[in-house]
Amino acid sequence: MRYIAVTCESYGGLGKLQGILRIEGSEVVLEFQHKDSMFGLSLSSPKRIALPLARIDRIEFIRGFFGLRPSISIRTDDFDFTSRASAKAPGTLRLRVRFAERRDGAAFVEHVNGLAAEIRHRRWRSEVDSLLGQETAESAPMKSSASPSASPGRSRELE
Repeated sequence: MRYIAVTCESYGGLGKLQGILRIEGSEVVLEFQHKDSMFGLSLSSPKRIALPLARIDRIEFIRGFFGLRPSISIRTDDFDFTSRASAKAPGTLRLRVRFAERRDGAAFVEHVNGLAAEIRHRRWRSEVDSLLGQETAESAPMKSSASPSASPGRSRELE
């Protein structure tokens, strides 16, 4: 699943965020618009916020009470992302998913978790490779500085 329709309360319950959460490359993008919750009037123009997958601490699908109120919870260290989307708690954004799309919401979260794990694995692998590369570079001059004739095993072979 590449996208999912979401909603969220905004402006202390006086407004409603309606949007689409999608994956674009290595980012999760939220395209949304704030509307008045009483009359449905648009309170803002459509906006777009991108969150790199590497900045997501945790994303989970929450079934809600008896599975009737499904939602997606995104926890991140990107304050700008959560504040622009009118999150109730800094660093955490909880987006509601329609009941009819609950399976798609769970599949979306599973897909994002897989992509985020792949990105973390690549980052950790490059860090390990760079550390191993530095370690072999530091130990290589010590091995090459000793001459073959100076080693005790080598001198016995020559005699």
